[in-house]
Amino acid sequence: MSSVVLEHKEEVEPFRHKLRLHIMRLLEEVGSISVGQAVKHCLNCDPAFLLEVMEELREEGCLARTEEGEAAYALRNRAVPPARRSDGDEQKSSRYQPKIPATGLKRIAEDILSLLPEASPVHSQWWYALPSYARLIALLESMDAGDIPTAFLGCATLGSVFSQLHRNHILMVDLDRHLLDVLSPACSSEVEFLCADIGHEVPRDYAYQYGVVFADPPWGRAGLLDFLRGGAALLARGGRMVISFPQEFTRPSIASERQGFLQLAQTLGLEHDGLIPSATEYGVPVFEYLAYRRLGITLNSPWRRGDLYLFRRTQKVSSAFFQSADNRRFTWDQFVLGGRRLFLKRDGVNEKGPPEISHIPGLHSFLLPSTSSRCSAWKHASLVSTRNCVALASGRGALAEILSTLSSSPSPRRWALSSSGASCGSKIAASIKEMLADRIW
Repeated sequence: MSSVVLEHKEEVEPFRHKLRLHIMRLLEEVGSISVGQAVKHCLNCDPAFLLEVMEELREEGCLARTEEGEAAYALRNRAVPPARRSDGDEQKSSRYQPKIPATGLKRIAEDILSLLPEASPVHSQWWYALPSYARLIALLESMDAGDIPTAFLGCATLGSVFSQLHRNHILMVDLDRHLLDVLSPACSSEVEFLCADIGHEVPRDYAYQYGVVFADPPWGRAGLLDFLRGGAALLARGGRMVISFPQEFTRPSIASERQGFLQLAQTLGLEHDGLIPSATEYGVPVFEYLAYRRLGITLNSPWRRGDLYLFRRTQKVSSAFFQSADNRRFTWDQFVLGGRRLFLKRDGVNEKGPPEISHIPGLHSFLLPSTSSRCSAWKHASLVSTRNCVALASGRGALAEILSTLSSSPSPRRWALSSSGASCGSKIAASIKEMLADRIW
């Protein structure tokens, strides 16, 4: 079954055809390539879908397998003209240079990255790869972000590095309280931390206060639009906004989403001020590595990249335009166990009764072989680990007590259900261990 989620069926076949041409043109240029190498050149295409299409081309006789082990492919007939990407109004990030020497900036970024917890699929956390920091810091400095109030949305690591270089007022907004707590000691005293869902709530005191806003939203359709709204609500008249956007082969609907994104920006009083392609590069988080390893694809180096849209506020509009249409009302309780994290969904469903952890229908284990929020199994998940394991959780009130007890002890061996006084069952213990991928006590 295709790994592309068929939410937009009319867009899937043109998307597949375009990707097929892109693969063949890529092979025309390089001769032969492994799947791992192809991933880095296919503009954020899902590796599982990329392998599926390359196998499809091989079965049709267009490609030939050239190696055993990790699949590698070559063209059978070299007759496809090379393609060039054209987004229009592009800027090159290479023309920006940070003020601090590269060695000093690298050391600061390495120190920040060493503090980070395991990235969470619940919060769509992909940390920037080390080379991205110099490019992004230089871009911000070109906008004089070090001299005016600046906000960082969903990119706390970048804000933390920036705060060590400049002493202006900085607002750091993120939904992950644990992440903000971990980074707080590494930031300057001028940094203000706001744990909030910026796509759904922009406190009035922060509106129109920031000369530069840098946003790195989750790449789902809703996340992109919500962060655009939230960032625009913070931006002062004449201010500049930088926001990441997924590349061409991220999913079939991305071309139409890009049009809607730019239309919304105009509605929000933002003038399109340029595009920097492939400006952000993301490391491979543990949850992503495990998801694709299950499918036989090994991701050992950064492959995800994002384009950066640049906007300038030209007019102030009514706050009504900034409201998200998503009225969801739920939270994720977070528990840290042995360096890994578990997230329990609290939406008022299955709160009472004895605790139970079970597989999601359709999955034969807890490990989810996908990192897409559009995956049907992900949508049903109520317990999620940073090892990309998902499960159904019932008796969530009692389960939260168990997880809280575990997270408060460095080496917990036994615990009890305080709500009933009964000893915790071995099935729950085994499930928790499996979702965290190894033995933690």
